[in-house]
Amino acid sequence: EILTVTGVQTCALPIFCIQCGRPFLWRKKWALSWEQVKYCSAGCRKKGPQDPARIQALLMLLRGSPKGVLRLDSATEATLSCEREVLRACARHLVEDGQAKLYSKGRQVAASGARGNLELRRR
Repeated sequence: EILTVTGVQTCALPIFCIQCGRPFLWRKKWALSWEQVKYCSAGCRKKGPQDPARIQALLMLLRGSPKGVLRLDSATEATLSCEREVLRACARHLVEDGQAKLYSKGRQVAASGARGNLELRRR
């Protein structure tokens, strides 16, 4: 649904990119095709959708971890054979689906802008 606020059209709810999992809002250039928009940028579109098997593998690692806490570090990257940004994108998808929470330095952080050393915790 598109709303008009002070002459500027905006979307009531953000859409989540199917590649990186970050939220993004309505843009004027997408006015005619907003229902078909799936990616937040050309870079994400080139990479294609996130691999569901990798997201499930991360979820299984989280479920099998002691105390339900999984550090998103180089060891996890090696286990899943992926780069850090791909790992974080998978984590954002789990947070978006309500299956996990993301923490940094002991505090819960928003998945869209999380930086530094991160932990994924079960809900």
